[in-house]
Amino acid sequence: MGFAWGELDAVKIFLKDSVIINGSTISIRANVEVDTVAAKQQPKWSDDADFALLFKTNAIVSPPIFENEGFYTVISNTYLPELGFEFNHTLGKSTQLNYRAGGSIGLASRFNSLKMNENAIGFHLDGRDLVQIVVVHDDLQNESDTLRVPISLMPHLKFNVGLEWHGVMRGARGWRVGAELEWTPIKDQLTHLSSEISSNPADWDDVNFLDTFSTEDSETNYLHIKAFAQWSPWNRLWFLRGSVLWSTKKIEGGITLGYHL
Repeated sequence: MGFAWGELDAVKIFLKDSVIINGSTISIRANVEVDTVAAKQQPKWSDDADFALLFKTNAIVSPPIFENEGFYTVISNTYLPELGFEFNHTLGKSTQLNYRAGGSIGLASRFNSLKMNENAIGFHLDGRDLVQIVVVHDDLQNESDTLRVPISLMPHLKFNVGLEWHGVMRGARGWRVGAELEWTPIKDQLTHLSSEISSNPADWDDVNFLDTFSTEDSETNYLHIKAFAQWSPWNRLWFLRGSVLWSTKKIEGGITLGYHL
């Protein structure tokens, strides 16, 4: 049996990019263009993120003032619109499920005990307005008068994190739904105001105004649960959102006008 040294040399020479068919050497060649610049560019986090500015109004679903036996209960609320900022980003490889976070600031109504009148003997709900009853001392017979309840507007911060679902076509936006946890550095305020006022004017001299109210911090919490649904026109940057917030003593609804940056 003979052996062709030429063929062996050809195999050694063209081992990686050649083959020998019927004694003929066929070379395999491929032109590969490597884009080293593109290989170094990693996807940016912002490529799959949405940023938005918010303008939000709130309304307490449960009454902000309600009467119990012997006292009124007042819950703080953000009556004026809030301004906020948020972002959402795709969660892993999902194109529909996003994680989200944001924050807002507004002015919340809070009972200011430091501005209470020292002659106050109780409170009365006059239609929709809550007033404090103050005594006007007189040697013959005490008289009563009314003053506005000292409720002030204070800055109120809110932060939230949650999840959001929306369609595959991100450019179309359309409907989105989600849920989130909202945290506030300052709790909602819940105050009990006495509605028990003696009918005998002589007893009013013995009332200490500090006994006519109490603030119950333990009945509210820092964390709230919120669910929302959002809609925007086809391929538009602005959107409308409706939300419902639940906490221990308060159910609050909200309407948000937002704009994607």
